[in-house]
Amino acid sequence: MHFIKRINPLLVLTVCLFVMNGCSKKPEISNEKVTTKVTNGDFVITVKTPKEVEVGKKIELESSIEYIGTKKTYLIHRSNGKDFNYSITKKHRQNIDEIIYPIHGNDQNVKRGDVISEKEVITKNKKGTYEIIVDVNFASSNKVYSRKKEDLKPIKVKIEGLQLKIK
Repeated sequence: MHFIKRINPLLVLTVCLFVMNGCSKKPEISNEKVTTKVTNGDFVITVKTPKEVEVGKKIELESSIEYIGTKKTYLIHRSNGKDFNYSITKKHRQNIDEIIYPIHGNDQNVKRGDVISEKEVITKNKKGTYEIIVDVNFASSNKVYSRKKEDLKPIKVKIEGLQLKIK
């Protein structure tokens, strides 16, 4: 009987420590990023998204357009430099967050190997699995400041199926 009285307080203390340790643990978050590349004509579109993010922390979406053509050309893109639109959706494609920029038009002279990059940072305050959809819209032209339909080559790319887990 004396032995049982000694074990009970130790057992209670051990159980309390396990419960407190389990409640205070943060979820394990992978710092891994998913890189998706799509080639469309003379351009390579690259999108980097995280696989997992802790709820309330910053989500960095990185995107770039690389010119791989051989002739000098002009890239016609948004005047604010934002060529990428992001939609973050949950089940059944209900739109949760959307970042869309208006198209105005700036001409930028590009040569082979030039990369135009942008980064968007958002936060999510709800746990769950989300899909990131990226729409890219711009045009190229071999004539500077030309807006004639016959001079423009529109580039439209839609990247779907990028998964993001908020823990």
